[in-house]
Amino acid sequence: MDVKARLMADLASENTRLAMHPNAHYKAWGDQQLVDELERCVGRDLQFIRIIGTLVGALLRLGFDGLHWLAGRS
Repeated sequence: MDVKARLMADLASENTRLAMHPNAHYKAWGDQQLVDELERCVGRDLQFIRIIGTLVGALLRLGFDGLHWLAGRS
């Protein structure tokens, strides 16, 4: 009746009653299925990430150029 031993035995068997580990689940997918799932999950957010990254990069560049300009004036 040792729970740990029963779980370990169940996981070791091919006919496990527990859900498949996510890593094994994703490895079983084909490339196109993985790409489709990623786009479905993060596609909309990915556009916001790109926009925010562009804005942050532009602001950093302007800040560094401003500091360089101020250092040259001294």
